[in-house]
Amino acid sequence: MFSFWEKQQYLGKYDVIIIGSGFTGLCAGITLLKSQPALRVAIIESAIIGTLASSRNAGFMCYGSPSELGTDIGNQSTANSLAMIRAKHKGMKLLLQFAGKRNIQFKKVAAYELLDKTAPATTAALEHIDALNGLFQEAIGIPQYFSQTTKPHFADGFQDAIAFAYEGQLNPAATVYALTQLFRNLGGIHLNATTAQGLEKSEGHFEVPTNLGTLQSKQVIVATNAFTSALIPSSQIQPKRAQVLLTSPIAKMPYLGNFHMDFGYVYFRNVGNRLLLGGARNTNFESENSAKPELNPLIQSVLDTLLVKLLPHQNYTIEDRWAGIMGFDVKNRPQVRVLDSNLLLVAGMNGMGTALGPALGYEAANILLSDRFTGHKAMRIKAFL
Repeated sequence: MFSFWEKQQYLGKYDVIIIGSGFTGLCAGITLLKSQPALRVAIIESAIIGTLASSRNAGFMCYGSPSELGTDIGNQSTANSLAMIRAKHKGMKLLLQFAGKRNIQFKKVAAYELLDKTAPATTAALEHIDALNGLFQEAIGIPQYFSQTTKPHFADGFQDAIAFAYEGQLNPAATVYALTQLFRNLGGIHLNATTAQGLEKSEGHFEVPTNLGTLQSKQVIVATNAFTSALIPSSQIQPKRAQVLLTSPIAKMPYLGNFHMDFGYVYFRNVGNRLLLGGARNTNFESENSAKPELNPLIQSVLDTLLVKLLPHQNYTIEDRWAGIMGFDVKNRPQVRVLDSNLLLVAGMNGMGTALGPALGYEAANILLSDRFTGHKAMRIKAFL
């Protein structure tokens, strides 16, 4: 039961409803209100705390590993490769601009892809390193972004690596919180534990049935990524689960920065003096094609085994384990689609939501603004990286 006042404040009519309060939805909402403060904008989120992806990820701010990016070169045009690098760069700058470095505990760090000389990922990385460096210089003006190196202080079998010019680390939950606070401070309505149960087109507006009641809005942005198919079955977005673990403090941490392995399917980083290790879904794709944020003992066992190799002769325990849900487009291309004059879809970040989500949310907001306000100009994005 809700009061008259609560119904007016939260369950009334909106100019824009955004479904999903991850990096994508929040950046879309912030963009709308920074440009047009008088808009009545709501973001609804099914999770009680945080989100099922943005606040559960590993906290990497990155473009992807050389082996992963090298594989992409063979599957898309040069123009598309450049566009993806630029979109990620834009998204990372937006995230820092909106959330603030201090608020999200941002650090610029060293980054590496560890190489197994006999593995296909190593071949893909080394064969394409020159081409990738050319793309990065053209896209964002950084020459020699990737270079081969040897790090003898890494564990046995992991000394050969490709070093990156830089990457970033952040606290993903703090980032969602900072973006949420900014959205609210700009006048946005944010509703957690609110599940969209459908979308119904009515004359001149959409009705969004939820567990709290039915909301009305002139325009809707669907930014639920992995869960998009529940609202828009034609989206062809597939959920894929990511497993993560975190160790207790380690006395002599050999790995400071971000680390990638095996086409980006395995990744780890330091969190202070703890080691966060995640991924390995490629060891059992079928089980990880899931929208359930549950632990998979098989994948966790693979991560446990790898951890022993990475941290030989170290004393530690596993203090935390969790799972998040990513959204993948069947064509491996992120989507910003106008489904209706007043309905937009933003989804399919393909595991790169920290970088791509803000950029695509920004783009979706500006599509709505351009349609609604003649002469609208996109906001300037400051350079932070």
